[in-house]
Amino acid sequence: MIEPQRIAFLEGGMSIVACSRGADGWPALARASGCRVSAGGARLTLFFAASRSGELLDAVRTTRVVAAVFNEPATHRSVQFKGIDGAVEALQEGDDLLVSGYADAFAAAIAPLGHPAALAHAMVYSAAEDIVAVSFSPLKGFDQTPGPRAGSPL
Repeated sequence: MIEPQRIAFLEGGMSIVACSRGADGWPALARASGCRVSAGGARLTLFFAASRSGELLDAVRTTRVVAAVFNEPATHRSVQFKGIDGAVEALQEGDDLLVSGYADAFAAAIAPLGHPAALAHAMVYSAAEDIVAVSFSPLKGFDQTPGPRAGSPL
């Protein structure tokens, strides 16, 4: 279960990168285009551009393993969640709006670092027909913020 203040962090404009591994053990990763946390925080759903995330989607379909890192660009505050029941799923109603809102939030998060909004949108925005969801139950969570607590369980 993920506490409410962390849910706000995960659903904000964080940089999100997810990883899995194929049947051959090789890693596959992709940048996510937003996150939806289920009521109570029992399940995380990440959104990806299918056209840019094929290897990750194939790996999740094969192994169901997912690890996702959420990073606040300005502070490097980071958390990681891991799960073993990943599934590629259809979007729910309103998910396309979450993705477009995430693109704006991510643009706002990296603007103070000197990155233009166009860059942020190019990195994370996708047309609604290209968006796919990957959902998983977070079994383990870690503080990955650089410093003495990095790697500590949440």
